[in-house]
Amino acid sequence: MKIIADENLHSFLVRHLKEKGYDVFPISEKLAGIPDEEVVKIVQKQKGILVAEDKDFGELVFAYRIAKVTIIFLRYRMPELEKIAENRHVS
Repeated sequence: MKIIADENLHSFLVRHLKEKGYDVFPISEKLAGIPDEEVVKIVQKQKGILVAEDKDFGELVFAYRIAKVTIIFLRYRMPELEKIAENRHVS
């Protein structure tokens, strides 16, 4: 399944996902600056999973009852991302 990486997702994490072999569509590299509504349409069209650090997608999807969208919200600092990349436990 394709991972749609929202524009705000840290480039370190996008790069790491690509290095691990995941099919990643980075909004920041392909369509920087597009509105959140367009990002959601891309996720629906590609039947992907949106990975984002932007809570606005929660309002957009849940308040407006947009169907067929899976979103994973992340909140990490750089030291935690580095631990993830090293496959170590984050406490």
